[in-house]
Amino acid sequence: MFFGYIVGIRLMETEDGEWVRFAEFDYSERKLFKLPCDERLVERLSALLAGNAITAPAGCGIYNKVWIKKEAEGYSIELP
Repeated sequence: MFFGYIVGIRLMETEDGEWVRFAEFDYSERKLFKLPCDERLVERLSALLAGNAITAPAGCGIYNKVWIKKEAEGYSIELP
């Protein structure tokens, strides 16, 4: 399980020339989570990131703290 406030999604190139997606989370410190090839997970995280991008600059803070759990059939996202 992985948790934190979603603050970014990025592409990074590995030393092998492969492009990999990462989600950036902030809780007590910034951490990168390598995203699996799960389009549904990426779409959900992108929507939550968009929500944070609206609330944070408006002075309302970042609310979308998530828990990512690996399930038998992919990944699930739980909100507090």
